[in-house]
Amino acid sequence: MSMVVRACFLSLICLDRYFNLVKPLSAWYLQNKQLFMTTAIVVTYIISLTATIPTMIFVIYRPHRPLHCDLLHSNHSLATYIIIMSLLFYLIPGIGMIVGYGKIIVGRKNYVRPGSISNKQSLRDNVTKKSFIRMMIIIGLSYTLSTSPQYITIISVSISDKTYGQILYQSVALYILIFFTTASHLAISIVNPCLYYIYDANIKKSVDRLLRCETKFSLIAC
Repeated sequence: MSMVVRACFLSLICLDRYFNLVKPLSAWYLQNKQLFMTTAIVVTYIISLTATIPTMIFVIYRPHRPLHCDLLHSNHSLATYIIIMSLLFYLIPGIGMIVGYGKIIVGRKNYVRPGSISNKQSLRDNVTKKSFIRMMIIIGLSYTLSTSPQYITIISVSISDKTYGQILYQSVALYILIFFTTASHLAISIVNPCLYYIYDANIKKSVDRLLRCETKFSLIAC
């Protein structure tokens, strides 16, 4: 479920950034942002829960292999379900984020500050643009590179009509590769907040302010 929720939330973040940076004067978004985001979050959880309920039936935990859950069995119907879910919750959000961040990059690149500005201010704007574009590219690439191996693996295993246990008995190296693709997908939960902290000045200021408050509170408590 966390994989589905993560993909949906990253898509919502991209959409919010698109409206804030490319269409900041959109009357519809300004009036309906809170309702839209609340509804989208609720729908995301409902869809994620509904889509992952079947995994409670065909995914099992094997005590002798505690690092990886396995399929109870493998058949064509199960393979079809897994492939559809993988494409639905990876391909569509992935394409959406690529298009969204692409539009944001183009919008920021073509943005010109209104009015007359000095050469110094123009240079500062160019530096800010380059930094922002670099951040968008890194965020997009980090998501794509960390999640693609996992979904490719899931689809490949489904097509092979084998469980992870059967793959382990046939090839330990392949099983280890599958394990690390899962780890790379989970790593996005750690990498993304770090990237936002490094490249987003507003987030960095908010986190630093929160940490300073926590530190002061701890010193007072002591």
